[in-house]
Amino acid sequence: FKLKGMSEQMDVDCARDFFPFCIVWSPIPGLSWLIPFVGHLGIVQSSGLIHDFAGPYYINMDRKYTGFGSVTKYHKIDSKKLTKLRRDLDPVSEMDAAIEEASSAYRNMMHNLILNNCHAHVARALNEVGYMGFTHWNTVTLILLMMFSSNFVSFPRFLKTWLPFLILLCIIVTAIVLTKI
Repeated sequence: FKLKGMSEQMDVDCARDFFPFCIVWSPIPGLSWLIPFVGHLGIVQSSGLIHDFAGPYYINMDRKYTGFGSVTKYHKIDSKKLTKLRRDLDPVSEMDAAIEEASSAYRNMMHNLILNNCHAHVARALNEVGYMGFTHWNTVTLILLMMFSSNFVSFPRFLKTWLPFLILLCIIVTAIVLTKI
C-alpha cells in the first residue's frame, strides 16, 4: 500500500527481500529444526530496515537479513490497525518511531532465550502503538501470529524452515520402525 505523502513504496517485494512495515521471521539453526514454529523475529520500518534483538546489548539492523539470516516468513503490519497513536504523526511514522524506541531500549538490555528476547523487542514496539487493538503482545502471542497470520517468502524458504524438521522426523520414525522389526 502507499500512504499519502510517502514517496517510498510500501509493498513487500519477496524477490528483492524487501519487507517494509512487516514482522519478519527466520529459523534458528538447531532450535527450529526441533520445533519449527519457534524462530527469530524482527520488525521492519517503512524504509525496509529490519531491526532485531540478536544478542546481549545488540540490535541487528540490516535491509535484507536478520541476525539469523534470510527472512523466511513475514506478517504485513496494517497501519489501519494501529490503535494507540500518541504522537502528532501519521500511523507509519508512529510505527517507525515505536520501532526506534524499542531498539533504543533493547540496545541496553541483556538477551536471554526465554524472557528477554527478540519476541519481547517486537512486542514492545507493537504494544507502543496498540497493534490490532491489543497492548499485551508477548512471545506466545507473536508465535501464534506468525503461525496463523504470516506468509512464506517463497517455496525454497518454506523448505529452509520445514525440511530439517521433516528429515529429523523421518530418521526418528525409521529408527522406531526398524527397532520393531
